[in-house]
Amino acid sequence: MQQSNFKKEVVMDFFQMTALFIASVIAVYKLNHTLRDIFFLIPLILAFRSKKDYFWFAYFFILINAPASFFVNRTQDAFFRLPFYSVVSGFSFTPMDLFLFISIFKAFQTNVKIKFLLNKPLEFFLFYLLLVSIPVSFFLGTELKPFVNTLRPFFFFGIVFSYLRLVNNKEEILKFGYLLFPYAVLIVFDQLFLINVGSRFISVFDPSMVGVFVRNSISGDVRAVVQGILIVFYVLIFGFQIANNKKYELFAGFSSMAIFIPIGSFFLSATRSWMMIGAIAILGYIFLSSKGYKLAVQMTIIGFALVIALFSSGFINEEFVGNITKRYEELGKIASSGNLKQGTFADRIENDIPKVLKGVEYSPVLGVGMSKYMKTYYSNDVGFMNTLLIYGIIGFPIFLFFLFRYMFLLNKFRKSKFFDDVEKSIFISLLLGFAGILTGYFFTWDFFSFYPEKVFFVSIVFATGDLVLELHNRNEELSIEKTQLSQ
Repeated sequence: MQQSNFKKEVVMDFFQMTALFIASVIAVYKLNHTLRDIFFLIPLILAFRSKKDYFWFAYFFILINAPASFFVNRTQDAFFRLPFYSVVSGFSFTPMDLFLFISIFKAFQTNVKIKFLLNKPLEFFLFYLLLVSIPVSFFLGTELKPFVNTLRPFFFFGIVFSYLRLVNNKEEILKFGYLLFPYAVLIVFDQLFLINVGSRFISVFDPSMVGVFVRNSISGDVRAVVQGILIVFYVLIFGFQIANNKKYELFAGFSSMAIFIPIGSFFLSATRSWMMIGAIAILGYIFLSSKGYKLAVQMTIIGFALVIALFSSGFINEEFVGNITKRYEELGKIASSGNLKQGTFADRIENDIPKVLKGVEYSPVLGVGMSKYMKTYYSNDVGFMNTLLIYGIIGFPIFLFFLFRYMFLLNKFRKSKFFDDVEKSIFISLLLGFAGILTGYFFTWDFFSFYPEKVFFVSIVFATGDLVLELHNRNEELSIEKTQLSQ
């Protein structure tokens, strides 16, 4: 694809997605429920008919992650919410559920044959779930409807299959990232709005969502928690994919903005685990990429310019920054003293981990599956412990083995001479993404829990590595065929 054509298509995608997002906001927050429900059938029909599948993966990824708290209400009794389409008595489907079915159906209709790098981990998830976790769930005790509702997000792993078959080239991988970038900006705007106005931006549309600052358990002050964190994280990964690449960078310095904005969002949230994820990703890029130091310089310049602009405009003041830094000071105290039992770390060590371990005792070898014990003893603040709780001491090490095995393969590919610079950049970005995922997973955030937005995110990240490899192999085969035909 020519450089100018790619950039024109990125701009066109931006306007189309913006129009669709605004229309979706109007449908939820301004139209009556009947018109709202009819409206969201239109994107589903368009997704079914469209050949720009990357666009629709991005749209429904945005919806499921509720950027800046738009579309965040998901309960039946909420007034402003996405529709529920009742198909079977007692069970309803969201637009994201229906898109999953559509994408899988379309994927089966293609003639693409793909050999997954992920065959073994996918087989592990499937067979361990079917043959171990589900039977254990019923053996230990669970009711059918809560069990089905817990299991439903698992089916979003089908995105791995459909994304691999429906995204046609590496340019579309990059276009997916470009489509998410404006919503990372929207999320930062929402944080700044909260800091200055005292409520979330969504309260302009939904008065019942008048936002309040989240109390900081360490300093007693307040902070702007990110609403739509997985969009922000993916944009960070995307920034590494286009870093200093003139052909695919919309303009010089765009990649630095795509990296700096998520880091700024993490900082404004005063969330230490996400700042650690961002710092590890940037340091990793400087170490792994020949363009790392150039990117660091660009980010420093852009960072200073944005910080000066925010301070001079009054969007951020020294008091707020001081309140944020109090949370990070705890890390310094822990590092200097060697004592982990301080602040929220103490709460996780003394409360969260013992709570999850108590649940592990009910089925330490095979795990408790999706039984009543998972719901009782699950904790989102100790990610890796939940895997032990659900899959037991047999499933947990197998799960970790395949995660590290996949990272090993990504590292192998990014060093291979057979891939071009863009392909290597994507492999590096995924490697850094998984390094961040594991950082959050072992310290606090559970990326692999049964939440549809998390499963959607992890599926896209997993599928992208396989897709780059598959597209490369497919192009190699076509080149060989063309050479043979020309002889």
